Amino acid sequence: MIMPVTHCRLLFVKCRLANKLPAVSGLVDGDEIVQQIREVSSELVLHISAAGFHSLRARRSFTGGEVVCSFSARQDVAHPTYFSLQVDDDRHIELFPEYLQYLNHSCAPSVFLDVVRGLIIALGAIAEGDEITFFYPATEWRMTQAFECQCRTNECLGVIRGAATLPKDVLARYTLAPHVQRKLAARNAVSKS
Repeated sequence: MIMPVTHCRLLFVKCRLANKLPAVSGLVDGDEIVQQIREVSSELVLHISAAGFHSLRARRSFTGGEVVCSFSARQDVAHPTYFSLQVDDDRHIELFPEYLQYLNHSCAPSVFLDVVRGLIIALGAIAEGDEITFFYPATEWRMTQAFECQCRTNECLGVIRGAATLPKDVLARYTLAPHVQRKLAARNAVSKS
């Protein structure tokens, strides 16, 4: 049975009350039909579409500033990869827990990754069932692989290459990791001289 998006939250509430999340076939998530939902933590579930797309969703609501979950380094990587996270000028990690590799990008993100404390923090209210997304250039100065953003928000920036390619006024709208702030300050100092 295909359920419209408006029924997604009802499904989450029923599953949460039953303290389990079943595999669901046919749930509509945006333009994607969700083939499977996997419980990955007490706070998050993973949607997997029939086309193979993954997205992390909130199992409950969060308020702005609230910690959604914590993360750490599964391992440091010698060179940035498509799945690594930049946590300092020259340090990239693979995230742990591993399901965090499915944190998708949005130009209107719902969370910020605090790379100093290893916390994922809600930027505003997040409703149960909402996708958990972050702004990749908030942590990535230069990305190894540019991509065409699919967030479809009014704020969409198109091709995402990292913070190094974005104007100062665009970056001012976002919460940025300390290493990105330092690099941005250095870039601005050079452009003023």
